[in-house]
Amino acid sequence: MASLGEDFRTFLLASSDIAARVGTRVYQNEVQQEEGAALSDYIWYERANIEREDTLDMAAGERPWVEFLNVEAVSTDIDHALDLADDLRALHGSGPGDFGGGTAQAVFVTDQTDDYIPRGDGDGGRHVAALSFQVIGHSPT
Repeated sequence: MASLGEDFRTFLLASSDIAARVGTRVYQNEVQQEEGAALSDYIWYERANIEREDTLDMAAGERPWVEFLNVEAVSTDIDHALDLADDLRALHGSGPGDFGGGTAQAVFVTDQTDDYIPRGDGDGGRHVAALSFQVIGHSPT
């Protein structure tokens, strides 16, 4: 069964605009320093929070209904970072339907708050456009 992280990566790379900008450089939690990651545009993400739709008769261990992800468009060029962020914003309102190998009811994208501290630029010196993704009703395969 695929995880939210795997499905999210596949969901992002299904966008031809995003894939054209980053190739396969989409990293969960840790940026890999393979050839190109040190210089090229990339996306970094992590799961930030969950919300459950609790009911008195729910089964133990049910998946969270809403999952939030911190997502960063990172580049050595400010215009590339902003353009990549615009491509990510274009995914706002996706769903219901395919989400990587699973499904999701909806995907919403907003800008991060002013006090957000970027974490995906481990080496420093890059420009970061930070976003928040809200994935509603993710169901892995």
